[in-house]
Amino acid sequence: MSIVRENPVEKYLRMERMPSIWCPGCGIGTTVNCFARALDGSGFDLDKVAIVSGIGCTGRVAGYLKLDSFHEIIAPCPTLYLRRNRLGEGLEEMKYYQEKSVIKNGADPKDVAIDYREELIVGKFVDVERPTLEEAMEKRMNEALGAKYVPYKQPGKMSPRA
Repeated sequence: MSIVRENPVEKYLRMERMPSIWCPGCGIGTTVNCFARALDGSGFDLDKVAIVSGIGCTGRVAGYLKLDSFHEIIAPCPTLYLRRNRLGEGLEEMKYYQEKSVIKNGADPKDVAIDYREELIVGKFVDVERPTLEEAMEKRMNEALGAKYVPYKQPGKMSPRA
């Protein structure tokens, strides 16, 4: 009988999101592992630890960690905006957003403004049904070619015209 031991960094990870999206050889997974082990040994109060991420593969790190996170893509640039306006650095910006954010799922984006003097409405705003690529192509080809268009038929699948 084999003994299954818990991964020592598992308590810092959102395991429901595993396996990760990272390629095996890129090194981001190794970096996340090292970061989680450093957190484990640091003794930090995790309620006071935040991950600030950008875009791309490394920007997804925040989504895999069980920590508060802030994605700079929705925020003014700390260098050009915050410093020039004497509003602080990136971490102060994140703390400010945490304090000012109010979750309102389903809010109409037309009624939601981003103003650093007001409360910030966050949440899932829009969930729009969109056609698949195949459906969009079928529609466009029908518009462009009309009766001349012959839709592609996947084996075992009915054509939209059927």
